[in-house]
Amino acid sequence: AATATAAAAWTLPQVVTGLLAVFAVGAVADVGRLYALSLAGERILRTLRVRTFEALLAQEAAFFDRAKSGELVSRLATDTQVVASTLTSSIPSATRRAAEAVGGAAVMAYLSPALLGVCVLVIPPITAGALLAGRRLQTLQRDALDRTSKLTDRAAERIALVRLVKTSSAENREVRAYDTLAGALLELQLRVARTSAAFFGAVGLGANTAIVLVLAAGADMVRTDTLTVGGLTSFLLYSVYLAGGLGGLGRAYTDIKRAAGASQRIFELIERKPKLVDGQFLLHRATWHGGFHFRDVYFRYAARKA
Repeated sequence: AATATAAAAWTLPQVVTGLLAVFAVGAVADVGRLYALSLAGERILRTLRVRTFEALLAQEAAFFDRAKSGELVSRLATDTQVVASTLTSSIPSATRRAAEAVGGAAVMAYLSPALLGVCVLVIPPITAGALLAGRRLQTLQRDALDRTSKLTDRAAERIALVRLVKTSSAENREVRAYDTLAGALLELQLRVARTSAAFFGAVGLGANTAIVLVLAAGADMVRTDTLTVGGLTSFLLYSVYLAGGLGGLGRAYTDIKRAAGASQRIFELIERKPKLVDGQFLLHRATWHGGFHFRDVYFRYAARKA
C-alpha cells in the first residue's frame, strides 16, 4: 500500500520534468566528454608530431640518404593521426562497451546463472578468433602504411621534378608506375577488409548461436517451471547489452591492433639513436695549440659504397 501511495504521488508533469532533467544532464555530460576527448586527442597529436619531428631532425645525414622523404612525411602526418585517434576514440569506446558487457552479464547472472553459462560457451572461440585476427591486422596495417609511404614519396618526387617529367614526355609512364603502386596498396587494403569482415562475421555467428542456445534452454526451463516467461524475456533483453558490449570490444580491439602498426613506425623513429651526435667531435680552442695538418682526407656519402 505504501508503495502504491508513493507511486501515486508522482504526477505526469513531474515524471516528464524529471525525465527532461535527466536527459539535460546527460546531454551536458556528453558535451563535456566529447570536448575533453577532442582536446586530449589534439594535444596527444601535437606531442607525437613534435617528438617525431624532433627525433627526425636529430638523425645523422646518412639516415636521410636511406629514408625517403615521403615515408618520413607519412609518419608525421598519417601515423600520428591514427595513433591519436585510437587513443581518444577506440579506447574510450572499449571502456564503455566493457562496462555494458559487465553490467549485462551481472544482471543475467542474477536472473539465471544456468542460462548465462550457456552464453559463456561461445566466448572462448570468439576470444581466440579476436587474437588471431588482431595479430593479422597489425601486420597488414603496418605493410599498408609502408606502401602508403612509398606511394606518397613517389608522388612527391615526381611533382618536385615535374618539369623534367614533361621535358622527357614521361607523363604516361609515370602514371602507369603510380597506378601500379596504388594497385598494390589496394590489394593490401582488400586483405585488411577481408580479415576484418571474416572476424566480424564470426562474432555475429557466435552471438546468434548464443541466442538460439539460450532460447532452447530457456524454453525447456519455462516448460519445467524453473523459469518464468517474464524472466526469460528479461534475460534476453539484457543479453542485448552483453552482445553489444562484446561486439564493440571486438571492433575496438581490431582498431587498436591496426593502430599498433602505426605506433611501431612512429616509436622506431623516436627511439632511434643517431649514429653521429652534433658536437661529438668538436674541438675547443683551449684544448689544443699550434696548427693542423690534413693527411689522407677524402669524402664520400655515408649511404654509398663508392
